[in-house]
Formats: sequence, structure tokens, C-alpha cells
Amino acid sequence: MVDKKIIKIECPVCGSIIWFDKDAEIIVKHEKVEKKKAHSLEELLEKEKRKAEEFEKKFESVAELQKEKKKEIEEKFKKKIKEVE
Repeated sequence: MVDKKIIKIECPVCGSIIWFDKDAEIIVKHEKVEKKKAHSLEELLEKEKRKAEEFEKKFESVAELQKEKKKEIEEKFKKKIKEVE
């Protein structure tokens, strides 16, 4: 059975939980929720720099593939033109 004289209250800011006894007007229990470690600005900047570098590498590889495809298509086109002539 749930004790109706004890209220559970959760802090909307930090997420900590307290249990408050209405009759005795005391805090029965307090539970502090551990926050995730906030990343420093330097860590975030380094992470973004790595993402940008990875993106650049992917972009370059895709551009190289496009050049190779274009060259292959041009060779096939020239070959077909010679066949028609």
C-alpha cells in the first residue's frame, strides 16, 4: 500500500528526487541524480574539427569517383562515335 502522507517531488532543473512527509513536515529521503559530464568547449571544437575532416575526405573520394566515371563514359562515347563513323 502506498503511504499517502509521503509526497515524491522531482526537481525539473537537476532531476533530483525528494520524498517529503506531509504530517511530520520533514524530508524522508533525498536522491541526487548524477548529471552527465559536460564537455568542454575545446573537446566540442575538436570533435567538430574531426567531423569536418572526415566529411572532406568523403567528399574528395566521391569527387574522385565521379571523375573516373566521367572519364570512362567519355572513352565509351568516343569509342561508339568511331564505330558509327
